[in-house]
Formats: sequence, structure tokens, C-alpha cells
Amino acid sequence: MIHCPTSEFYGHAEIFRQYAGINKKISINGRLQHGWTPKKLGGVIAGDSLDKQGIKFFTWTEMAYGYNHESTKVPIEQNRVFPVGAPILYLNTPRIPQNRFGVLAIPSHSIATTKIQIGVWEEWCKYILYYYGAKTDVLIHWRDVENGYDKLVQDIGLGVKTCGRITEYDFLKRNAAILQSYNYIVSNCVQTSCFYADYLGTKVIFDGPPTPKDPPAGYDDVVFEKEYVGNFKINCAEELGLKFKRSPDELKNLMFNYA
Repeated sequence: MIHCPTSEFYGHAEIFRQYAGINKKISINGRLQHGWTPKKLGGVIAGDSLDKQGIKFFTWTEMAYGYNHESTKVPIEQNRVFPVGAPILYLNTPRIPQNRFGVLAIPSHSIATTKIQIGVWEEWCKYILYYYGAKTDVLIHWRDVENGYDKLVQDIGLGVKTCGRITEYDFLKRNAAILQSYNYIVSNCVQTSCFYADYLGTKVIFDGPPTPKDPPAGYDDVVFEKEYVGNFKINCAEELGLKFKRSPDELKNLMFNYA
């Protein structure tokens, strides 16, 4: 078995263990796809020593094949890629809660290698305040909390929500609870939270100025594209990999090497 430490991020491994009926912390035998990846980019980016050891990849769909970024999008062998659907599909939570209120705004977020500049964030916040009102909350990625943007959002007059750090085991549960407590979410790009919100029964609106990173991230020009926004509702089940959801026994055998 080859374990990947990042598979514990976002509480995803814990969700899979619970679904499979595993009551102890056994590591997943492979690497998880954590977030939505535009198919146009060619798949889930990999590229470290684990790739060379023949690690398994557990992806959302059959299209999200891994590739090694040390070369030019060289596909990982297909027999190492196992589509299982998005982690949200395995979360034991009601999809249509009774008490929903207000609007939650979710911009694109900074990443490890580049961030959204403060002026861009400020412009986006002012747009949201003007068109959606002071009762709107903003879901801020943990990296942008570290950038201090939660204080910026509050100073402009909007509310702040966060799911915590990605190393916290209940991250996905908190994320789902936040997403399904609002009538609408408004996002300026197609991203993981949009698919999760739709799955949980929250209406998704695409609006607001783009918040590109500086220096640009390789996928910035893709997630703001009209192609993805226009076809979002049509493609939700496909992008989440709903048809690839596994049974508890299948998941236990595939991810945790139970025979």
C-alpha cells in the first residue's frame, strides 16, 4: 500500500472511512482528487515521488486522469485511475434542510503559489455589498483568511464564514452545513463549492467581477469561461461523478484493501 498524506485533507478520508464502515484511522491506499478540476486542463495534477511508485488515483470522473506536471501533461496509466465520484456524495447529511436564509458569496480563492491581490478583493467585495446588501456573508478560503482578507470583508460591511483549515477532519461537514443554510450562493467563477451547493439543494448564481490571481494561475482563464458557467446546471451530476459513486463494500475494497 502507498499512502499519500494529502488524502487526509478537507476531512475527505474520514468521510470515506465512515461510509465504508471503518471505525479506525486506516490510511487510504492512494491519492484523492479533492476539488473540481476543469476537463479542459487535462486532469488532476500530480507530480511528486509518489507518482513514480505507482500510486493509485481516486478521481471524481473517468475524465479526471492524473498527469505528471514535471513533463508536459503525460497521463498517468489508466489502470491506476479509479473514478469514485466527489467526496460530497458520501457525506451523510440531509440534502434539503428546512431552514434556509440569505445569500452566501464565494469568490475564487488564492492558492499556495499565488494570491488574489487586496485591491481585486476590495473591488469584488464592494460589488457584492452594492448588489446583494450588507446581510450577505462571504465564505473565505483559509488561505485568504491567512492573507487577512476576512478583516477586509468585515470592514467593508459583509459577514464572514470560514470552514477552517484543510487539515481539520470535519472540514467537509462544516462546508456542507454552511452551503445548505443559505437560499442562494453567488460565485464569480465555477468552482468546487458551486457543485457542492447545487448537490445540497442551494441555488447557484454566477455574478460579480473576476478575481484573478497575481501572478496568474494556470486555470484562471478557464474557471471564468462562459462555457462552464452556461452549462453548469446541465453538467452538475456529470462533473460530480454521480454515476461513479461506490457501495460501502466496493469503497472498502478499493481504497482500504479489504478483501
